[in-house]
Amino acid sequence: MFALLRFLYGLPYDAEANSKWLTSLIPHAQVYVVADKYQIGPLKEAIADNMYKVITAKTYTHPTGYLHYCDTFKNSDDFFSAFQVILEITTPSDTLARKVLVDFVIQNIDFLRKQNELLTLFRDYPELAIAVISHPDLETEAEGTWMCVEDSCATSVPGCSKCNHLYDPHFLRTYRYDDQWQCPACKVIDQASCTECKSKINWLPEAVDDCSEEESDNGEQEGMDLDDGEDAAVEASRGSA
Repeated sequence: MFALLRFLYGLPYDAEANSKWLTSLIPHAQVYVVADKYQIGPLKEAIADNMYKVITAKTYTHPTGYLHYCDTFKNSDDFFSAFQVILEITTPSDTLARKVLVDFVIQNIDFLRKQNELLTLFRDYPELAIAVISHPDLETEAEGTWMCVEDSCATSVPGCSKCNHLYDPHFLRTYRYDDQWQCPACKVIDQASCTECKSKINWLPEAVDDCSEEESDNGEQEGMDLDDGEDAAVEASRGSA
């Protein structure tokens, strides 16, 4: 309630002003449901922005801000508990906080899909599962692979050739077809480089299997031919009659 009053008196809602609020989402979730109850849209937007800050903070997930390189998510209880608070009280039409959740899941899908807590959320709130499945950025690593131009290297994760920063999966999915991009760590214009030998590394998509599509087309054509033959037989029988 104190955060709500501060905002109503013109003071900014900023997680960085309180160190405790950079290590937990639950306080933000509690303020969010109050802001939703009183329909204070600007405060809800500010809270959603600050939830992004917390989620991507190095102390909350991983030094990269993503879970791809982690074995465990040390704040998983806090993360899922906070969104449980929001989902239980707000309606599905409230998309601000849900977008924070969906974006984070998309960015860390390879890790989070193994978490029972996420599966429970999907079971209890099917609209979240639909939002994730239909998200344009949802892609799996099975669609291709990173290959170094040097055959002797077997690395599968490209990094920055300048600072050795390993690119997170969401970054790679967004820029993997570009020849160059700006490293999010050191900000230099870089190319996808092998983390072992610093040579260029390329994204090689898997070949699309057109067999099933061709079989479907052939089946449809055969069906059309049979229909034409039946029509001709019917016309012939009418003529003879």
